[in-house]
Amino acid sequence: MMAEHTHLIWTLVLLLLSDVISSDWDVHVEPVLCAVKGSSIDIPCSFTYPVGQTVKNVAWAHHEAAFVKGPFVFESTSEPTSTKFQYLGDKLHNCSLRIYKVENRDAGDYAFRFWTDRDRWTGYPGVNLNVSDLKIIQSNGNKVITEGDNVKLTCIIGCKDHSHFQWYKNGHPIIEGPSLYWNNISSNNSGNYSCSIKTHPQATPGVVSINVEYGPKNTSVSAEPGLEVYRGSKVTLTCSSDANPPVETFTWFKITSDHLVKVAGNKSELVFWECPQDAEGRYFCCATNKHGSKNSSVVELTVTDSKHCHVQQRTSRTAQRMQSTSIGMCLTSANHKREIRENNPSSKSFMQLLTSTIRQRQICSSSRRALVLVTRV
Repeated sequence: MMAEHTHLIWTLVLLLLSDVISSDWDVHVEPVLCAVKGSSIDIPCSFTYPVGQTVKNVAWAHHEAAFVKGPFVFESTSEPTSTKFQYLGDKLHNCSLRIYKVENRDAGDYAFRFWTDRDRWTGYPGVNLNVSDLKIIQSNGNKVITEGDNVKLTCIIGCKDHSHFQWYKNGHPIIEGPSLYWNNISSNNSGNYSCSIKTHPQATPGVVSINVEYGPKNTSVSAEPGLEVYRGSKVTLTCSSDANPPVETFTWFKITSDHLVKVAGNKSELVFWECPQDAEGRYFCCATNKHGSKNSSVVELTVTDSKHCHVQQRTSRTAQRMQSTSIGMCLTSANHKREIRENNPSSKSFMQLLTSTIRQRQICSSSRRALVLVTRV
């Protein structure tokens, strides 16, 4: 009876000593951590050991099979083999570890192990690291977005401790929050969107492209060389319109006094190579894509009966003294050229010669262009 009592006492003593010894050796870490793929994460860690001992070596292991004998992702007595892991601690009580650019393969269990001048210790079971992808969910899936639709983008992640999101459009920050929402979206909202966690801006889920389609708008007609042309000359009417996707068909119409006429062709340009008199009139175009059609405003083309005119351009000192007074003349014949040559003409003789020239030539009063008759110096 006495022997059994003595055995029980020694058992209690050994258990108490074991608790005291265990309390001297300890590694404290968070049991579970979550990292965003592409970001960096710090594993906070602290450790204790019996007073009077000196830490000689510290190490971190990845996966339980390596907790005791390695291989280690970091060991203070060995040269670093990778820049992915950085030991932030010391050989006193801080054992924190940083992991850069976390990938899916970095998930799993990590444990800290250290050696003193008398013993060694492993912080079992360590910390379990989860790696989560950052994703963007689009409310309408991959459907075509048209002006007027309601669209929502949501940034999600499996790590619950991350809640502060930053949104970007074409690489520029716009708003904060988990979601982007457009009520009655417009073409101005087209662009490339991404999100990130404010604490880890380098981790992004990629880019979501928002392409807002719409029917033709701002449809207009322009003319080259202009809307007032000479008969027999070339004129081009061009229909322009803003649309997404681009305009598929252009339709041209001519308005006559009593009805509307559709002009042949479905291209953006309407070309009159030798403009006839009956080309004169009012025109407009209609631009069409899969989302609708839009008409331009009406333009009026004027065709003028033109005569072949010869143009003479000369400069005289007298004209220069008169502040380059311009005199417009359109001569009907190109075969009769009369040059006004005088080395030093007076104002009176110049005007007499000019009057004589005008009487001998027919002026094309029908021409709309201003032509300048000047004498040589």
